[in-house]
Amino acid sequence: MKEYEDCSSFEVDTEKLKPRGWARRPKHGEQYGKKYIAEFACDIEELFNVGKSDSEKKLNARTMLERLRRKYPKRYTLPSETTLKQEISKLFDKQKKNTSKETASGDNNNRSYAKFPEIYANAFKRYMKEVEDASTIKPKEAYDKLVEDYTDENGRLPSDFPSYKQGTSKFSGMKTSYRKQLLKEIL
Repeated sequence: MKEYEDCSSFEVDTEKLKPRGWARRPKHGEQYGKKYIAEFACDIEELFNVGKSDSEKKLNARTMLERLRRKYPKRYTLPSETTLKQEISKLFDKQKKNTSKETASGDNNNRSYAKFPEIYANAFKRYMKEVEDASTIKPKEAYDKLVEDYTDENGRLPSDFPSYKQGTSKFSGMKTSYRKQLLKEIL
């Protein structure tokens, strides 16, 4: 046959051969990697921050993907919705950590988990000393007494006055500490 005779002198150039395994697909999760998402990190964070500043403009992963498609119309390798959801979760976690650091440092005292004002804690301590057995005082009673003592003549409370939940929780904690201290003294 003529085709076989024509090919008999053909030799494969081994230098141009690709190494073994060159066509193997990367393992799950290793196809794109951090470099891939890093290209879009600024865009994703920018879209996330728009929703952070105005809650009506919050975007879900699908809408973010549509915006990225409009911004990069000729790009084939855009992040998937799942990847965007993961990035949004990371940004939420980062935001929560920053918020908790602010409240721990006292920058944001209007949160329910902010530091309890010292003046009211001292008032609770005073109430506990007035009674023979402080463990019998109920948190609601202590809070009501606190409200009574700090209400002004117009019936208003100070702006930094703790909420019912904050006050009763603080008093419960103080009562528990008081009981533990009594047990240590007895033993």
